[in-house]
Amino acid sequence: MMKNFTIREYRGSFCLFDDNGKLVGEILHGYFINLKEKIKIDKEVYKIKYTGFLWQDMNVFDKDNKLFLRSDSSKGRIFYYGNYTEIYTYKYKDYKAYLYDNNDNLVLLLDHKKSFFEIIYKMEVGDNFNSDMVILSFLNLYIRNSSGE
Repeated sequence: MMKNFTIREYRGSFCLFDDNGKLVGEILHGYFINLKEKIKIDKEVYKIKYTGFLWQDMNVFDKDNKLFLRSDSSKGRIFYYGNYTEIYTYKYKDYKAYLYDNNDNLVLLLDHKKSFFEIIYKMEVGDNFNSDMVILSFLNLYIRNSSGE
């Protein structure tokens, strides 16, 4: 069973709300005021740094510069360094992106539709999946990849 999350763009940033309307976190983009991209969960702000070929890989650091998450676009993997290391794989098909846990269970599905004035993002999250950092980081990767269409 999957839960439907809502993504709203607000002043160049993206807010993610769970199926109960509670704010999960934000992706703070710096397009309009020239800030570096960041992820905000509750009061914690995490820095995003891009590396690799054409800056397609993403590293996420906390305020103490501790690496929390990194992506490997060449192999479609995300490494999350929480209490223990978790490895996820992702795949793109058409406009959709799929995130799988290390047992190949689908934990997250992202899709979008373009209207004349905006892009509407749709997210479905597995009932037992609750890693806000992974969810927001994968959303950020998806937005970056889909914005170039």
